[in-house]
Amino acid sequence: MNDILSELNPQQREVALHVGHCLSIACPGSGKTKMLATKAATLLNEGEKVCAVTFTRDAAFELRERIMKLADPRTKANLLVGTFHSVCMLMASPQKHKGEFGRAILEKMQSPFSTPWNLVKEGVRVGYVIRAIRESCAKIQLRDATPLIELAKEAGQIPETLDPELQEMVRIYIKLMEEAHVIDFQDIILKTNLALRDKSMTTLPVDHLLVDEYQDTDKAQYEWSAHHGRAGVALTVVGDDDQSIYAFRRALGYSGMERFTKEFGALQVQLGTNYRCRSEILGAAETLISRNTERIQKRLFAHKGEGGVVTWERFKDASTEYAAVAEEAAGALAEGASFAVIARTNDELTLLQAAMHTRGVPHRKTDGRSIFDCPEVQVYAALLRSLIKPVSNDLDQVLAWAGMDNDDAGKIRRLFGSSIIIGSKDDFQNAGISERGIEIWRTFAKRHAQWSSQKQQGHMATVNYGVYEWLAETLQKPHNPAVLDAAHQMYEVDDCSLEDHLAKMRARELSQSVADKKDAEAEQTGPVAMLMTAHGSKGLEFDRVWIVGLQAGSFPSEKSSLEEERRLMFVAMTRAREALFISGTRDKKPSMFVIEAGLEPG
Repeated sequence: MNDILSELNPQQREVALHVGHCLSIACPGSGKTKMLATKAATLLNEGEKVCAVTFTRDAAFELRERIMKLADPRTKANLLVGTFHSVCMLMASPQKHKGEFGRAILEKMQSPFSTPWNLVKEGVRVGYVIRAIRESCAKIQLRDATPLIELAKEAGQIPETLDPELQEMVRIYIKLMEEAHVIDFQDIILKTNLALRDKSMTTLPVDHLLVDEYQDTDKAQYEWSAHHGRAGVALTVVGDDDQSIYAFRRALGYSGMERFTKEFGALQVQLGTNYRCRSEILGAAETLISRNTERIQKRLFAHKGEGGVVTWERFKDASTEYAAVAEEAAGALAEGASFAVIARTNDELTLLQAAMHTRGVPHRKTDGRSIFDCPEVQVYAALLRSLIKPVSNDLDQVLAWAGMDNDDAGKIRRLFGSSIIIGSKDDFQNAGISERGIEIWRTFAKRHAQWSSQKQQGHMATVNYGVYEWLAETLQKPHNPAVLDAAHQMYEVDDCSLEDHLAKMRARELSQSVADKKDAEAEQTGPVAMLMTAHGSKGLEFDRVWIVGLQAGSFPSEKSSLEEERRLMFVAMTRAREALFISGTRDKKPSMFVIEAGLEPG
């Protein structure tokens, strides 16, 4: 037997050697990428032509690299690896392909498109959506308009069930795109499918098509894959219905996998051996996910066996919970263990950052947004800086927070410059400042004088509380009191001067900005705790994982179906290799998922 197959377990080997249609149901940590790479390399070494499709460019690059470590280098021309969209772009304009990979495949492609597609820039696309909303007088938010447009385009016609204004919005958007001779991201697959349907485009001239993360395919992606299967290409699709967490993107999940099996009579092979999690972690996750009814029944096995930790704890409040997370993260990093915090929403992670910064725990938030970007944190820092040296930009920010309009703020600046002077009635008599503006300014100036005096006396705890109290008194929507509480925690001066503390926080802000850049990860000088949402955690793994916010009303979210939320929790739990910490607060009932996972009696 081929040496490259010797490292596969029996189920992986069965998939790799199967020459017909195959559905591989791959549990978390089951080595599916290794199996796909081995199958592709085996087929290439036998002279077959192979296309492999993934959902992200990074995943495509990794898969191609792993395939070529196993395959004969001379087989590159017979291998095409990419995302659904990148492969469709190549199918539309095969003559534009100059690379060595896939050359023998694409040179035999037939396409009806004589000129390359012009993909619209995202900012321009959003502008078209806004114009379509405005010109149609549709009563819809921008965030809801794009999914509706995509749903109509996917259906191939504008649903008559839509309100007339919404139908007009879709028509206007399509017209704007056509007039500009551009297409959007969704059009890439839709136009490819249309050409495949009317036979003006040939399917990829390959022997095998491998599709990763198949549970995430939508209707158009299913159709694209099926066109190849119906044309005689052997399909191997790999996915896990228990990890289908993109219903909001119209992913088919379980129904798509079932449909594939029935339409193509595909062999089903379960990869139930998990090489990532200890049995305590996998057992709790499996107990939870078994509550779902729309799933393929399976049995999971932890290859690493026992020795893991799963704990559930409730804290007095979120601040106490996040402090405990930060302490655990610091300890894990000191021991050389990788550590991740997972939350249902980014809002929770933003507040968690305050605890990380307060304790100096190096971390990176995967969405690139920092707590330092929040207006509540920015105005807190601006007010503290004004106690050292008032500058107009900081004062404008503080006064706007307090409710002063720009006109009054400009007149105050002309009256006093950057100085913070309470002023007398005579000072304001001919300044043209409103009564409300004068009241805001004088109240602030009086408080500022008190804080400055307390600072000189070294009473920084009093200063910090006074600043927090005034900002809380003047807080207006949409500002978030929870983020203001976090700012208060971050800027609490302990054993150094205000100047030194602000300098320290500024350094952390700059460091955070660098760390959050996507291409800066490799430049990290040491380990960092990773902060991410449950959706963002998919495909990742860590020695220790802490899932926060497990209380009723938070996780599961009421905005999604219960089975989808349960799958999301399953994904989050199975990111952990050795230890899984789950927590919530005492002011709310525990999440039903804690009970369903067997961590607390019902």
